[in-house]
Amino acid sequence: MKKMKKIYVFIMFFFVFLNCSGQAMLGSMPSEIRKRFDDPEFHLESGYDEDGEYYLAVLTERAIVTYFFKGVNKPCYLTAIYPVTQGDLSFYVELYNKTCVIMSSTSWRKYFNKGFANISLAFDDENSYFLWSLPSGN
Repeated sequence: MKKMKKIYVFIMFFFVFLNCSGQAMLGSMPSEIRKRFDDPEFHLESGYDEDGEYYLAVLTERAIVTYFFKGVNKPCYLTAIYPVTQGDLSFYVELYNKTCVIMSSTSWRKYFNKGFANISLAFDDENSYFLWSLPSGN
């Protein structure tokens, strides 16, 4: 019975991780992200920010996720994840601490088959948010 419980916990953790790390979608085209979030349960918006960069933003259960592109037909180069609540912020910190290489108390590195992504926790006057980015040449 203990073994079955461990397997269940591992499977649940794997699906939570897959969902959260998949949110970053770095290197994905806008059409791929739109397809991923085409379910009516997600509220998807698009537009241009004050710097003229194209973005897609989606509201998920735990966060507002914004994908940035250098153009409408360019891949995602930066993802900002704005946790909805303080509990969601803690959820992401715990998740990254368990699944990524900890670089500092506010930064992590996630390795993939073809490279890695940098994750940093940033703060401004109103929000705490995570930035996912690919290093140059990755």
